[in-house]
Amino acid sequence: MDEQRKAVEAEEGRSSRFGLRSEDVPAQFREMFICSGYRKPYGSAVDCMKSAFLPLNETVNVWTHFVPFLLFLARFATIFWKYSLSETYVYPLLSFAVGICGFLLMSSGAHLFNSMSPRVRHVCFFFDYSAISVYSVGAGQAFYFYSRSLKTDNILFSSSSVFLTISCLISVISTYTCCASRHRWPKLKYVIRTLCFVVAFSSIALHMYIVYSSTQHHNSKLNKNCSHVPTSDGILTSI
Repeated sequence: MDEQRKAVEAEEGRSSRFGLRSEDVPAQFREMFICSGYRKPYGSAVDCMKSAFLPLNETVNVWTHFVPFLLFLARFATIFWKYSLSETYVYPLLSFAVGICGFLLMSSGAHLFNSMSPRVRHVCFFFDYSAISVYSVGAGQAFYFYSRSLKTDNILFSSSSVFLTISCLISVISTYTCCASRHRWPKLKYVIRTLCFVVAFSSIALHMYIVYSSTQHHNSKLNKNCSHVPTSDGILTSI
């Protein structure tokens, strides 16, 4: 009996240090194929912050988003200290900076606080999906204004309004579909979300293809057909 009790206590101690098993948490807090490492559900915000320093599933997700956020924040602070924000050619880079920093910070927060309640969990990831979509729009602005071909008949790249409208439309549809997948299509939610983000970010590959094709069409080098930042070293080379 003593040996059995010690074995049970040892198992409980192991569970408390490395999280709960999937069968020990409500279904709303489980993730597919994740069997252990869960945090105690219905905890407070303080409990969630403390869990960031424990060997649990979400610990890696929290820090792999938060540390890059700090690095990008420091890097962009250095760049924007050098280049005035009043200059219009800095706006696309500012759009990209806000998008990527916001996305990383929001994702870190979503993974940190999603165990407070089922409702908070959904809200956290709703904001996460939205931040990813905002980042895709910001990245698109940087690609458009810093690397598009100036000699093109493609309406998508000859009109900034058309490009921005399509980017925003894709982001809105992607965000709505990802959010709806948590309730309407639970069995296909991972497939749907993956497809949404693939579509949102595939515009980068399409952009590079059109730039390359346009450059070949005009028989000119890419760096002669691109709109560069009018500075001595260039903002893009500063990143």
